[in-house]
Amino acid sequence: MTYHPLADRFAEMRRQWRRPRVVAVAVVTATVVAGTPLLLSSGGAAAARRPTAADAAKQVQALRDRAERSTERYDALREQLKSLGIRLGAARARVAAQQRQVSAARDNLGRVLAETYKQGDLSGLALFLSDDPDAALERSGVVATLGERRAGAVEELRDEQARLAAAASDLSRQQKRLSDATVSLGRLRSTIRAQLVAAQRQLDQLQASERAAVERLLNSGDTGVTCAQAGVDLSGRVGKVLGYACAHLGDAYVWAAAGPGVFDCSGLTMRSWEAAGVALPHNADAQSHYGTPVAPTPSALHPGDLIFYHRPISHVGIYLGRGLMIHAPHTGTVVKIAKVPWGSAVAAARY
Repeated sequence: MTYHPLADRFAEMRRQWRRPRVVAVAVVTATVVAGTPLLLSSGGAAAARRPTAADAAKQVQALRDRAERSTERYDALREQLKSLGIRLGAARARVAAQQRQVSAARDNLGRVLAETYKQGDLSGLALFLSDDPDAALERSGVVATLGERRAGAVEELRDEQARLAAAASDLSRQQKRLSDATVSLGRLRSTIRAQLVAAQRQLDQLQASERAAVERLLNSGDTGVTCAQAGVDLSGRVGKVLGYACAHLGDAYVWAAAGPGVFDCSGLTMRSWEAAGVALPHNADAQSHYGTPVAPTPSALHPGDLIFYHRPISHVGIYLGRGLMIHAPHTGTVVKIAKVPWGSAVAAARY
């Protein structure tokens, strides 16, 4: 056999290709783990450790928190839409009123022009028949008066038309803002649904025993008690607030809902304080700017005060006293009484 000078090189290349691709596999595995939720990690030499119940609970809670923040943004946007709807109605009313003003100014100008025409003829005749035309002109003052009225009527019409143009422009802006906000609301609705599906998918991948352990961690603050067992005082003005919330214990959490049988967190607090005659917006962050600020501490809070969580604020509960609050936590749960997580409270308010 004739020796080829590249034979050794080809043989070495074949040996290299047959070696295990340890480095490449490690890189690919690390990439997959980094880009995939922990609960989806698979086995193998380079795979991450099997997640604990605490790990899974942390991931699910993070997804739920994101969904709740989105829900509160959704509620805030709906409040904005209400305001824009009112502004749009006011803008339409201004346009209609201004159109009437323009019509009135145009009619007034027509009357002045008609009078000018008629008076002009009579004035010419009076001057022709007068022995002293200059005196007659001075006595009548017709020409000067009609000229001023005509100029004033023209100016009035121009002003009213300018105001109409401004009102129409404002109406157009309000319509655009309302349209943009409506589109944003639809997009946010889709985002929330995707986030909730992701959280549920994380739980669905667990075995029954693992899921139970995760649920226990997620609901570690729940007390399972009723308002009567918690010794809630339902008397007086604040009693109306607490009575409403207590009457809805066990009602399902539904994002963006505000009763009568389903609630999100700010929907529950809004309706509860509405029972005492206080109007609050359907948004946790907005509610935190109403009323009197108080420190979110056990010594400062009174029953009925609202306690707010996260930055930006995206969750709210009603303080019951004795370190307990009633709230609508998140999708998949119900209105319940829980221990107040003092360490994560960021604000509180009294109404």
